Amino acid sequence: MNWEMISAVGQMLGAIGVIISIIYLAAQIRNQNKESQRAAMNVLTSHWSDLNRTLAENPDMAALWLRALQSFDELDGPAIILAGSGMATGGRVLHHLRRRLGDERTTVLLAGYQAAGTRGRLLRDGATTLRIFGEEIPVRAKILATDALSAHADQREILRWLRQLARPPQATWAVHGEPDAAAALRDAIARDLGWRVAVAADGQRVAV
Repeated sequence: MNWEMISAVGQMLGAIGVIISIIYLAAQIRNQNKESQRAAMNVLTSHWSDLNRTLAENPDMAALWLRALQSFDELDGPAIILAGSGMATGGRVLHHLRRRLGDERTTVLLAGYQAAGTRGRLLRDGATTLRIFGEEIPVRAKILATDALSAHADQREILRWLRQLARPPQATWAVHGEPDAAAALRDAIARDLGWRVAVAADGQRVAV
């Protein structure tokens, strides 16, 4: 079976066919050349929305899919791997990091904000080991970061959005972000909009 046939099977059988095909692909991919590996990934991306819907509706298939994805981590040679979660708090990226962080040929590019206490932040701050699945993984890879890909609004965009409200709320709380950033946003809202605003405390209860 070649990758064109796998894609055709997926189109005929829908997302379930795609999952079956990808599981087959994952089992065989270690023995394929680079051209076949690229074709395999094209099969995956061409059916991504159907795949997500089927996985959400079928936990057993989701488990099979996870095992198939994990087998991709067994690929040898150069590769570009995109995986979440973005702060390395969970998800498929942990399997890739566990295997590849110890390889000095690896480059890990952290895309976007890394919150304090997350593995992503530890890597960005220069950690020499990282605990993953109960193991201490040595960090020999090159760690890079970019702040250019964040989808979150910045302070200026938040203020612009708040100005569109017909009337100010009775009270406003900043509930997201590290303490310094939350305090800066609080001060900006109070200064620019004249609103009653505070930074919410952990576990705080308010009447609404």
